[in-house]
Amino acid sequence: MMKRFLLLGSVLWVLAGCVPALIVGGVGATALGVNDRRTAGQIVEDNAITVKVQSKIGELPGRMHAHISILSYNGVVLILGEVPTQQLGLEVEKAVLNTEHVKGVHNELIVAPEASIASISTDSMITAKVKAALATEITLKGFNAANVKVETSRRKVYLMGIVNEAEAKEAINIARHVEGVEEVVPFFDIVNRQFYNVN
Repeated sequence: MMKRFLLLGSVLWVLAGCVPALIVGGVGATALGVNDRRTAGQIVEDNAITVKVQSKIGELPGRMHAHISILSYNGVVLILGEVPTQQLGLEVEKAVLNTEHVKGVHNELIVAPEASIASISTDSMITAKVKAALATEITLKGFNAANVKVETSRRKVYLMGIVNEAEAKEAINIARHVEGVEEVVPFFDIVNRQFYNVN
């Protein structure tokens, strides 16, 4: 039986037919390049957070029996994968929350057997398809596909990025219509910082 975790930091409930998102923070003033809206310093910090978090998780008892992947964006860490026990899932979340410069955590781990190689391969293909769809189907002026980070776990697609409401709607709509996608979960930083809900 699979069990979803209650998040100790930010909380998201995914309901059938709805894709709500809790907005995390603000927008940096400068960017490393035209295709990334984070500040140059934040990009460096996100890379450092990833390394630190991976090291901490690697030291946890039971880690070898889990399949865990992470994405750090704008100081917020998304945790995906499967763990053998709820306790390990909570320990992973705690380790991430206690990592320097981490602003929040989205714990999407489930208690389940590790994903098979076939399942992981399918998820990778879906991620590639969503990225390709975003690159070719975005129509909004000034909205680059590189502004949206994509991760997939068990055919569920997670989106992160610094976007405005119109961009969020377009990205979610495009991802929803990609073959193989069963659900889209957006964790966007909305420019105006308002709670954003897409029905």
